[in-house]
Formats: sequence, structure tokens, C-alpha cells
Amino acid sequence: MGRRSCSVAVLMLVALWISSAAAGYDWIRPEGKPGEKPAWGHRNGIRIGLRPEFPYGLLTIYCPPVSGGEWVTYNYFSVEPVVKGRRGLSELEHSALDNRAGKRMWSARNPDLTPRPTLPASGGTVFDLGTTEVLSVFIMVEPFENGAIPYLRLTFRSDSPFEVQIEAFAAPRSAPMDACIVSATMGNFARLRRLHLRDRVVTSHDLWPDFSGTDFAPSKEFPLDDLARDAAGGVVFAASPDERDPAAVRMDGHWWDFRGRPAVQYWRVDPDAVVPDLIGRVNGRATYWASDYPIPGGVSFENFELQMPFRHGQRYYYGIAAP
Repeated sequence: MGRRSCSVAVLMLVALWISSAAAGYDWIRPEGKPGEKPAWGHRNGIRIGLRPEFPYGLLTIYCPPVSGGEWVTYNYFSVEPVVKGRRGLSELEHSALDNRAGKRMWSARNPDLTPRPTLPASGGTVFDLGTTEVLSVFIMVEPFENGAIPYLRLTFRSDSPFEVQIEAFAAPRSAPMDACIVSATMGNFARLRRLHLRDRVVTSHDLWPDFSGTDFAPSKEFPLDDLARDAAGGVVFAASPDERDPAAVRMDGHWWDFRGRPAVQYWRVDPDAVVPDLIGRVNGRATYWASDYPIPGGVSFENFELQMPFRHGQRYYYGIAAP
């Protein structure tokens, strides 16, 4: 299959999974029980969780049908607001509340700017939207060093079990944001190496053919004209592994040992939210985070994200699709 045909096939797969229904549908949401995880989403699809333990300042992505286990971390989201060109980093900045690395995050049924512990977590709100049931929860984040005070609303729909809608907002006393980026930060775990663009597939080896070492490979940006469009005119920025069976590679019990299925991870923007300055961005690594352990097969994508000029309530989607 040629690179252009491969990109078209991925778009068709994404469209199929967006409209798929999960068997045995049920919500995962906190109910105030001892030992439960602060997580929201689909029992048989994607879930997003807060982190009451290290690493802090991140949202955890779970997806049991493709991750290889019920609560296996599949990827992470970081929140990265930009103010006057200065980019905040929710994972790396220290909390003003306890001086440890990672901005404090907490959940709420409605926006609540008063910092509080991750646990107990809000159960969110469940409501009907026509024939579709919806689960929604706000994720609050403490102020960033650049003055930004963003918060998010995560929305899950019963008819889209492998996708989450993310809306970004600014608190009233926030510094004006140029952008509020939500970055998928752990593409190395599934060893993402293919980017499916409008008319071609670009690989991590194409972008960084001679890269080695333990640092990040330089970021690469793709303008709107390079990004793929769905049938409705929305943007889809998709990445996938280049291995037929990533789980076949054993890493001697290393934490990064991947046991799941190969799958496409994607960002999506509705047609009415597409703006000319929308860009897709990736960086890469040849070794796993905070280690000198080489990634099997060489450099792969680490951070995988979209960026657009900030607008209060802007929305986009993250999803996972597997053959």
C-alpha cells in the first residue's frame, strides 16, 4: 500500500470508530468509594484520569480495548498554555501549593477555581442529548508561571466510545492566552512513527533520519494545508505505529514494555472550528523518557498535538482507532 493510500485508509478507520458503539456500554466515573480511581469515560472505550501520585500535572489516558489491560496507561495529556510566546508546562512547572513538580489538577461538576486535593473526585454530570447519553466533567488547573489560568471540560458521548471532546477555557483573572495546547505526551509507548497528512504519510525517520541520543528531536510543525480533512471538512491529525505487532517486541520487563494492539491516535477539529492558523506539531525521542533505554526501532514521536489561537470554549477531540 502506497503512502497516500495508507493515509486515506486511516481516515476511513477513524470515521468508522467515531461512529461505533461499544458492546456492554457503561460509564466509568467516581462514586466516592474507597480506592477508586479519579477517572471518567467508557468502560469499554477511552477513559481519562487525574493523577493523585507521580507523575503529577498530567491527565492519564486509558483505553482497555487497545492498551493491553484494564488500567494500563496508554498515553498522557499535559496542559500547556502560551502567554506572549511563553509556554507553560503542567508536568514540569512546580506547584505553588506544595513545591513539587507538576501543577495541581482537580475535578468539578462546574468550574471551581479553589484548589483542592485530587481525591475525592467529582462524579461529573450525566445527561441526555437526544438519544445520546453524555458524561461531562471539568478539570481545573492551578495558575501557571506565565499567568495563564486555563481549565478544561471533558465530554464523553455514548455513541463515540473511543473519543473524548476537550474544551478549553480561561478563568476570569487569567492572563490572555495566545493558545491553550493539550499535548498527547507519550507517543513513544505505542511507538508512533507515521503521520497521516492530507496527501502523504510522513515517518519519524523521514523527519529525523540521523537522530540519536537522549534529548528531544526538534519539533516539526505542519500548517493547515498539510493536515488531512474528513468528509465534513474537519481536520484530522493522526499518528500510528509502523510495526504490525508492537507487543511482539519484549523488553525484559522494562516499564515501557508495550502489550497492547497497534492503533491510530488522532486529534480532530470540527469544520466550524477550523482556523487558518491551525497547526499540527510533533517532536521525537530515540530513548524513553528520563532514561537512556533505546526505543526499539529507533526514533518515534513523543509529543503529538494541535495548536490554534485561543478562544474561550474552543473544542477539539482526541481519539483512538484500531483495525
